[in-house]
Amino acid sequence: MTSVARTYKDTVFRDLFGSPERRENALELYNALAGTAYTNPDEIELNTIDNTVYLGRRNDVSFIIDNQMILWEHQSTRNPNMPLRALAYFSRLYSDYTTKRKLNPFGIRRIMLPTPRYVVFYVGSEDVPDREVQRLSDSFEAGEGDLEITATVLNVSEGHSQRLLDACNTLAGYAHLVATVEKYRKGAESEMDLEQAIERAIDECIQDGVLVDYLTEKKAEVHNMLITEYSEDRVRKLFREEGREEGREEGREEGREEGREEGREEGREEGRLTALAEMVRDGFLTLDEAAKRLGISTEQFSEKARQADLALA
Repeated sequence: MTSVARTYKDTVFRDLFGSPERRENALELYNALAGTAYTNPDEIELNTIDNTVYLGRRNDVSFIIDNQMILWEHQSTRNPNMPLRALAYFSRLYSDYTTKRKLNPFGIRRIMLPTPRYVVFYVGSEDVPDREVQRLSDSFEAGEGDLEITATVLNVSEGHSQRLLDACNTLAGYAHLVATVEKYRKGAESEMDLEQAIERAIDECIQDGVLVDYLTEKKAEVHNMLITEYSEDRVRKLFREEGREEGREEGREEGREEGREEGREEGREEGRLTALAEMVRDGFLTLDEAAKRLGISTEQFSEKARQADLALA
């Protein structure tokens, strides 16, 4: 499992819609969203960011077409902070755009830019509307500011956004694959159970005629990408649960003697150390990145992990 996580960092969504050899899928989805009828996949200029952005993953899919800067992401958990993520993504995308074309932001001539379009595709079991617009300004504590970014969140889980799914067979197939994995994954209590659940889901999709060519050609790779995605999801849940537990513990301890605060802090640090060590072991973070998140040196992180009997490899 560790070797799988270290090797496969792409997601199935990104592989389906962001791979150079599958531009036709991105074009199909773009046409379904924009109501256009482009037929030449070479119209798409892929520009996906290669840097580590979140849990060792790149942004999912970004490209330029029709004077528009398209950015797509997929989510399995509702996240109200997508506009904030977009701020980081688009800043880098436009920086790369101007650098590649040798445009001078400090010159006296206006630089014309492709119009940004940011869409988040949600596939999950939470109660999410078919379409939701998130705004960066909703997070501004002092009210309206001088910057706005929006994220259009589309729920493409089975039973939602049917017109869009009917217009894009590849997206419909992806949603069906995720739903089938979830169906078999619910009873998975171990990594072996999860592997079997994913294998069974892939086989069922092929038998049902869902993404047949893609899943048949890349069955092993898709299996490993899904394993990695669910491993990442497990780590994210660890962080969320840790945060909730911190809040409960602090509430229970409020008003007690100050000497207990040290114990609480040690407990919080131990929880963060455990989660970060697991991410290093599974290949989602480098040792340097994990140490920075804890605010200590790599040597200190390694020593703390050793003392807590936490494996890093």
